[in-house]
Amino acid sequence: MLNSQKQVLVAAIGLSLYLSQWAAAQSPGKTLLGVQGLPGSQGDFTGASEASVGFGVFFGRWDEPEPDKYNWANNVDDINDLGEYLRGMKENGLASYVMIANVHMESLEMPEYLEGKPFDDPYVLERWELYLTRLLEKYGRWIDYISIGNELDWYFSQHEQQFPSFVTFLARGAEVIRRNAPHIAVGAALQSGGLDRWWPAIEPHLDYLGATYYAPVNMFGFTGNHPLDEDNPQYFTKALGRVLQVAGDKKVILTELGCATAPETNSSPEAQAEFIRRFFQWLAEHDDQILALQFIGLQDWPYEGTKIVLQPLLSAELLADETFMRYLTSLGLHDEKGVAKPGWRAWLEAAREYRENEAALGLAVGALAGNAEGGLQATGTTQPIGRTLTTLDAHNPIAAQ
Repeated sequence: MLNSQKQVLVAAIGLSLYLSQWAAAQSPGKTLLGVQGLPGSQGDFTGASEASVGFGVFFGRWDEPEPDKYNWANNVDDINDLGEYLRGMKENGLASYVMIANVHMESLEMPEYLEGKPFDDPYVLERWELYLTRLLEKYGRWIDYISIGNELDWYFSQHEQQFPSFVTFLARGAEVIRRNAPHIAVGAALQSGGLDRWWPAIEPHLDYLGATYYAPVNMFGFTGNHPLDEDNPQYFTKALGRVLQVAGDKKVILTELGCATAPETNSSPEAQAEFIRRFFQWLAEHDDQILALQFIGLQDWPYEGTKIVLQPLLSAELLADETFMRYLTSLGLHDEKGVAKPGWRAWLEAAREYRENEAALGLAVGALAGNAEGGLQATGTTQPIGRTLTTLDAHNPIAAQ
């Protein structure tokens, strides 16, 4: 090797090390971003790209009206062909997260022929294993993450005696998923305030911690809350910092992240926009531990329709709480009619900047990884939506390890 080529190589190595350190400080944009409602049931991948979305959540449940008769289309996302939807996600570079939400918030909804049986009943476990096997045979190659339950702490805080048997149920499910589809990471979702009581028992069986977080507002008789009050114990930097601490060595997926805008809750559209800007600043410093997140959501849910949909899931008392319902139906980045709130522009700008940091760093490091003998060659590439990779394992840093 000629001296000049050696000098180029040494310089490249030194600069590469410098850039690696600089990249760590500047945020490489590691977390996959999602917005509930994108790409949508019709596969609006253009909208997903515009919003820098690289992660999507499918929200369904184990629906088996009678043994071996599965209803794969029963879900809250109005998706009739799950296979086509998940395949489209993969082909467009989005990671897919499937929520099996038979335990969801306050509700438990098991197949009717199994109702009344404990989670660890041998027949329940047999049917559970068969359902998961069928699910993975049909759709597993397009799935990156599975969650067994959503906001588990809400239900089990009211039915604590059922929790030990559920841990057996969850452990069996995780084992079946790993055996049949080892590329899929398995987790479960808890509210950010419900971690300490429930996470230790399920942590050994899971690959990641799923957590939900909503900015504090006035509800249920509490006053003085505001989404941007840094002194509030539930301010996002404190609450999410605690999530990362409890997760320990496990990665985190923020399955729900939101900030209501209804004035009845002491918030506003402007507060939501500022919350988003502050959150992305925080994310840039903590994305090593956060695999993905989903912001709730693209558009406000319709007030009356939401009451109807949530009747099986929430108590009559909650559904009759006017402030709570205004909270639930004001989380969108657009209002019910589709008019953009300031938060939509804030999301587009902050998410784009977050992704551009990743792309710029990828090009810089890629250039330095070129063949020094033939001169420095730019080998880095960028992708429009998230980290578009070509294999399931590459999409999933847990499985890839």
